[in-house]
Amino acid sequence: MTNVTVIPDITTRVRVHGNNALSFYAAEAIKAGAAVTIDDDGYAQNCNSGDAKIPIGVADFGVTSSGDEVTVNTIGTVCYVANLDDTTAIGEGTTLVATSVDGVVAALAGGDDSDEYALGVSLTDITGGGFGLCLIRPYLSTTA
Repeated sequence: MTNVTVIPDITTRVRVHGNNALSFYAAEAIKAGAAVTIDDDGYAQNCNSGDAKIPIGVADFGVTSSGDEVTVNTIGTVCYVANLDDTTAIGEGTTLVATSVDGVVAALAGGDDSDEYALGVSLTDITGGGFGLCLIRPYLSTTA
């Protein structure tokens, strides 16, 4: 397994289906298609890309700096996301989690008796280092 070091640029539109999008303020630069989490920095509606907190959705468009308004596709939308692993595919129907690498996704690692916040479920196979579709439905996945 080799991890990508940065989310690749999505050259197509991110949101494929649904219209449940909300506006937030970026606490950092966020790329289009990045999994977005709430930032607990003390400012209302600030968000980050990555796995710092509870995932809330996927960025519709990229923003370049802190304070920029970012549109986040939330519950029930279908979006393109990038696979963290350069070599291993993620199968259709797999639970996806946000990662600390620019908000790319990975398959939920089960069996470690821990709880993890899931971003959603893959609707297509996602090739290693490639893009695929995710149904956004954040929830707490318990593996204990």
